[in-house]
Amino acid sequence: MQRLGLNPDQDVTLVPFGSRSVQRLNALLQGEIDATTSNEDNLFDLERRGDLSKVRVLADNESLKLYIGAGVDFAVTRDLLTRSRNTVKGFVQALCEAIALARDDRSWADRIYGALLERQRPCAAEFHVPDLCKGAIPERPFARVENVALGIEEFAAKPGLKNKKPGDLVDDSIMRELESEGLFPTPLPEAARHVE
Repeated sequence: MQRLGLNPDQDVTLVPFGSRSVQRLNALLQGEIDATTSNEDNLFDLERRGDLSKVRVLADNESLKLYIGAGVDFAVTRDLLTRSRNTVKGFVQALCEAIALARDDRSWADRIYGALLERQRPCAAEFHVPDLCKGAIPERPFARVENVALGIEEFAAKPGLKNKKPGDLVDDSIMRELESEGLFPTPLPEAARHVE
C-alpha cells in the first residue's frame, strides 16, 4: 500500500477475510470490500469466466518493483554455502542456463511449463508462460535488494533481524563467480547490480 502512496494506518480499513485470495476476490466482486490483493491464477479464472472487466488492477508486482515468487526465490544457510559451495554453485549455474534457454527458445518453456501447468490447471500455461519467461523471472537472478529490505521490514520482529541490512543477508559471490567465468555474454554494469 505504501508503494501505491497509501498510508495503511490512515487511508484504509483492513477487513479480515481469510487467507485465500480467491475468497477476497469473490468478496470484492460481491461488493463486500473495495480492494484486495490477488494472484495471477485468480485473475486468469476471472478472465475465463468473463468477469475480469468487473475489476480494475491498480498495480502488479512488476509496476511496484516487487519481484517475488516466480520460482527463483532460493535461500541456503551460510553453513551449507561453505560446506557445499560447488553443489550450490552448480545449482545456480543450472538455474541461469535454464533461464537463458527459456528466453532464447520459448518453445522449451512452453513445453515444460505447459506440461506442469496443464496438469495443475488446464489452459493456465498460455496465461503464465509469457510472464514467467520475460517478466517475473530475471535474466540474471541476482538478489534484489529492495525485496530483501521488504522482507526485513515485514519480519522485523523475528530474532536475528534487528538492525540487519539486505547486504548482511545476501551473498552474491556465486553469481559474481559465474559472471567472471563467462557464463553470461556480457557482465552487468555495477549500477545494475541489486545488492548493496
